[in-house]
Amino acid sequence: MISEQLTDPVDPAPLLFPPAADRAAWRKAAGAKRTENLRKKVLKDAEAALDAPIPELRASEFMRFVRNGNRRGYETPYFARRYNLEVLTLAEALEYRGRFLDPMIDYLWAILSEPVWTLPAHCTPRKFTKAGAQGGEEIDPLPFDPCENIDLFSAETAMVVTQTLRLFEPELAECSPNLVARLRQILFERVVTPFAGGGVPFWWSEGINNWTPWVVSNLLDPIRYLLADRDPSLCLDLLRRLTACTDRFLARYPADGACDEGPGYWNVSPARLFWVLEELLLMSHGKVNGFRDPQVRIMGEYIVDSHLGGNYFSAFCDSPVTLPLLPSGVVYRYGERTGSEKLMHFANREPQAKLQLAHTSLLCSLAQLFWLPAEPEKTPPEPAAAWYPSTQQAFLKGAGFSLAVKAGSNGEGHNHNDVGQFILFRNNRPFLVDLGHTEYTRFTFSKQRYENWQLTSLAHNVPAIDGAGQPPGGEFRARSVTFRDEGSCAIFEADLAGAYAPETGLEELRRTLIFDSAAGKVTLTDRWRAAKPVEVTTPFFTPAVIEGNGPTVFLLTSGGVKLSVTFAGDGAIRPETRELEDLLAKRNWGDSIHLLTVSANGRQGEYTLVFSQEA
Repeated sequence: MISEQLTDPVDPAPLLFPPAADRAAWRKAAGAKRTENLRKKVLKDAEAALDAPIPELRASEFMRFVRNGNRRGYETPYFARRYNLEVLTLAEALEYRGRFLDPMIDYLWAILSEPVWTLPAHCTPRKFTKAGAQGGEEIDPLPFDPCENIDLFSAETAMVVTQTLRLFEPELAECSPNLVARLRQILFERVVTPFAGGGVPFWWSEGINNWTPWVVSNLLDPIRYLLADRDPSLCLDLLRRLTACTDRFLARYPADGACDEGPGYWNVSPARLFWVLEELLLMSHGKVNGFRDPQVRIMGEYIVDSHLGGNYFSAFCDSPVTLPLLPSGVVYRYGERTGSEKLMHFANREPQAKLQLAHTSLLCSLAQLFWLPAEPEKTPPEPAAAWYPSTQQAFLKGAGFSLAVKAGSNGEGHNHNDVGQFILFRNNRPFLVDLGHTEYTRFTFSKQRYENWQLTSLAHNVPAIDGAGQPPGGEFRARSVTFRDEGSCAIFEADLAGAYAPETGLEELRRTLIFDSAAGKVTLTDRWRAAKPVEVTTPFFTPAVIEGNGPTVFLLTSGGVKLSVTFAGDGAIRPETRELEDLLAKRNWGDSIHLLTVSANGRQGEYTLVFSQEA
């Protein structure tokens, strides 16, 4: 238990990163070839912020979330404010000429003046009785609470403000001591007061999902900054209570390290746990070292296994299709702390050297500047097969192929109904894809979640039975799941029948994937048996161009890379196109997506698809 190791008052002095006045450290970071793109991006965006008005946060946009479910209208300027503060802070630290100092203060002042730091989607809904002829009870679209509700982004705002003070407190105080006093006061009111008052009244304290490490990682340093000198006893108490939340998170996390919310949530789950452990290591002078826990290491390594190529990762659940801003500085330090060469090699690979800002989080950008080695890795180690039994996910790489497949259930974190889904890449190019997460609205995490087609199994490459897909719920899960790694050949097999409603009459729906890297091919076989004749329809989504060379052989082309598809067995296969509606889906794949759709009928039957490298 991490919290039990925290017994002595913490040291207020150690800093994660050098203050801006430490010009030797900042000149070294600014002179590194490895971070050149990041520095150029920071200065370009900071200069743009100099001439642009501070984004306005309108009450009418806040109210839109309750009125019609829209999150974008308020969140876009909200995050733009924090991003601009981040780049202005980094730019001033890099230059240290005062050019960006007043604009920094403008943004700090604007953020201090916000009625709440909590997003509309995370505010506690309150009802009121509407006066007039219509009357009735309605949800109040604007918040008014005795103290701040601590959500993901109020906590992250507290971290950004604290890190800005850590970097520039003397320079800000020279401009205005009142500003620094006001920053400290607002931080106290929005972090210490709600958290210290009456125990821990926040649901994220139970360690259920990514909220726990995400929030805790952003509160540790603000609390230490505010209280370590002023009230050491209260500081230690709050830090112990926060780390107890993290203990509960770790106790619930799968022992094999799998992130059931998908790789996109690794950034805000194990990668946020890293910050908790790094802060504790720092403030305790090494006495509290959670990195020794073997589970922490394998939680980190999941992100390496789930990588498909380039900036693509396995888009299971609500995970994005790409993670172009993976915080490689964090990944590298994570590997150093846990002794994982796998993580260090991955963070230090050549493509990561070309990334720009790591994240809209000041800590992650600072990690990019200060923690990456001077030179990227030229010859990373060969990838290996990985199997995560808790989520029943397999990741396979070889012969230019990357394959990700899952069984699991339809009751996972950020769930999509996708038991049996698989993703296939060749030479870093997407060929069979998961469409990925959708734009979040008020309805995304409500009872109406599965009214969104893209979250249903019909938007995944698993069979529909008489037009019906898989229902949501943890009871709908794969059966008899096996994975065998035989070196150059690996076999994944699962009976998907348990993921469908009993009314379908399915007795067995066995999906077998054979990854043969020696032969350079992947073979899929679906075999079904039902109590009655059924129609089986399976869509295989591809952004590649489909060329038909006959009724059973197709050629897929993506970015000059080619993949042959051969169909055999019951039914027929045909190419189709589906128009996309979701904003993020269009951003990833364009206005439409191609499909190869298999259709077959009968009480029992099977078909096989062979995906092979084109000669």
